[in-house]
Amino acid sequence: MNKRALFKIAFLAWALILIATNANSLDYPHNGINNIGCDSCHFIYGGEPSLLPPWTVHTPQDIDDTQFNTLCWSCHNDIDAPYMRTHSSLQIDTSYGNWTVECKVCHNPHYQRQFRAYGSASYLYSGTSISVTNTTITKTGAGWTVDAYKNLIVIPNIAKRDYNYKILSNTSDTLTVEGPIDLTKATAGNTFAIVYGNLIKDSIDLSKITITPSKSGSKTTRFFNSTLSKSFADGDATYDGVCEVCHTQTTHFRNNGGGSDQLHTNMGAVVGTRCTNCHMHVNGFMGMGGGVHKTHVTDEKGPRLACVDCHGSYTPMLADGQNLANTTVCNNCHSVSGAIVAKTFWQTNQGNWTTVGGESSYCGSCHDETPGNSKKDGTGEMAANIVGNNTTYGYFVTGHGKTTGSYQRLSWQATMAYGNSAANKQCSACHDLTSQHYNSANKRLKAGYENDSSNSNCKQCHDPGTVAIGAPQWYTTYAEYQNSAHKNKKCSDCHDVHGASGTYTGMTKGDKQNLCYQCHKDPASGGIQNNAISGASLADDIQQAFSLSSKHDLGTSFSVNFESYTLECVSCHNVHIVTGKYWDAASGKSPVSRFTSNTAVWGDASGEKMNDYAGTGTYQKLPDDSFTGAQLPDYPTFCLDCHGENDSWTPPNPPASHFGIDWANDPHGKQSANAPDA
Repeated sequence: MNKRALFKIAFLAWALILIATNANSLDYPHNGINNIGCDSCHFIYGGEPSLLPPWTVHTPQDIDDTQFNTLCWSCHNDIDAPYMRTHSSLQIDTSYGNWTVECKVCHNPHYQRQFRAYGSASYLYSGTSISVTNTTITKTGAGWTVDAYKNLIVIPNIAKRDYNYKILSNTSDTLTVEGPIDLTKATAGNTFAIVYGNLIKDSIDLSKITITPSKSGSKTTRFFNSTLSKSFADGDATYDGVCEVCHTQTTHFRNNGGGSDQLHTNMGAVVGTRCTNCHMHVNGFMGMGGGVHKTHVTDEKGPRLACVDCHGSYTPMLADGQNLANTTVCNNCHSVSGAIVAKTFWQTNQGNWTTVGGESSYCGSCHDETPGNSKKDGTGEMAANIVGNNTTYGYFVTGHGKTTGSYQRLSWQATMAYGNSAANKQCSACHDLTSQHYNSANKRLKAGYENDSSNSNCKQCHDPGTVAIGAPQWYTTYAEYQNSAHKNKKCSDCHDVHGASGTYTGMTKGDKQNLCYQCHKDPASGGIQNNAISGASLADDIQQAFSLSSKHDLGTSFSVNFESYTLECVSCHNVHIVTGKYWDAASGKSPVSRFTSNTAVWGDASGEKMNDYAGTGTYQKLPDDSFTGAQLPDYPTFCLDCHGENDSWTPPNPPASHFGIDWANDPHGKQSANAPDA
């Protein structure tokens, strides 16, 4: 008979004896109270290592997906027991190469080795009970803090240490446990002990860690409490904390005391604190703890905060001494309203806020009318208002984030017309949300979406052949724009792609003529000179010209072909294509586009000159005018788009707001010069 067969027989006999004689031969939680026995994890007729069940054999998906871990995860699945990731490079990073620590390296699944190995040194409390029932242990005058020992382990009779139970709650003198307590093994008058538990081994074999180069030797481990002495990492010169014994390369808490910041002082005074406040087991002990710590501290897309920015001198409470629900520490970064929403997503996986709440909620929690700040004291960089009030204006109302319907009509359109269809673009359409959030020179724009002199961003969608070319169309091609008088202006000089400047049509940065006046104003104050046709002595800029008594009244209503319109600068000038000022006519340039055909420059080509309008007649230029009929744009045809000669009127008071030129009664159009005129 070979050794393997003998081992199986011996193991089977041992298991049967245990099952028959002692349902509590295993320590809590892997014991009969949870309906767990030897055969829950071991297949005694099998041939796998440690007699693991055959179903644990599989093709691993990664280095964590081992046969032993598969067994653990069969229960630790967040249904039967809490799910926990193992400690590995998959959860942390590959700074030390690829490595993984199986569950069984740190945990003994059968026994609470700490109290078995170290006895009274491991006790958090011990005393003599005055009463023991199926579910309670009472010690008169104990003076315990309510629920101070909740979820820890109690041994009702230290002489029978195989019988131990989970504490569900405690009052000042009574422990309530997950029973039933075996009253044949524990009675009043026995000495009981409370221990921390968690099935941590008393010695960890470093050679069991999967890493290259491999480790060797074993380290004594003492883990008696979550804080203070003999906790995760208590900072004394005996490196036996469960978070110390394996570390040979880390900056903090190395097992030889040689870390460059051995006591983790970059986090403040953390020695003897609960490491899992920041390095949670569910995350594989990844730094930055639970929730979205990583987003706030280390990720490029986050604000790169230091721990003290939020926590101050408190661990783990927040800087104002409050817990997450009550703290105001979040308000400066997220705004008061945004912080309320932000807190609800703290404990969810990264990205859930954008998935559940959408980017309007996620990005808008800072980028709204009560903007967030990059520093908790409000002295940092203010978030730009992108979302606006999210009701009458803002990215998701008047900007590219509008999801359904149509935008307001463009100001050159008929008053009953609709604007373009909603763009329905999320922030991530243009921005790389994974890139550095603050102090980003390119505003986190994706590659190819730069807001540069070539207008790369806007061309992604607005050039022919791309997506944003539906009617009504006013922008034509980038080539025509580059040939226009405004070619040196970026699209974003006039347009706010976020729609956050106000309730302006076309996502402009000003309302109608007020946008134009930002440049077309007094040259003495940096504006552009535009001399009146009658001479610069009358007006040398557009804003001045429209302040005179004789002018087109901007905003007045008129009708053409039974459609109602309002008169605006863009009724006569398509700013994307007009090529020059009126005095540039000799160079083949023109400042106008026809009202009835406003996607083409008027007067810059053959067929659109005064000689063409004159036909067989002769264009008679003014005595002081240098332009010939072959150079000057055909302004009469341009004007007659609105001032149609078929419209009738009776001087001096026209019956309607829009009327035409009466060549018989008013050959020079003096009476019509101020039309349309409300």
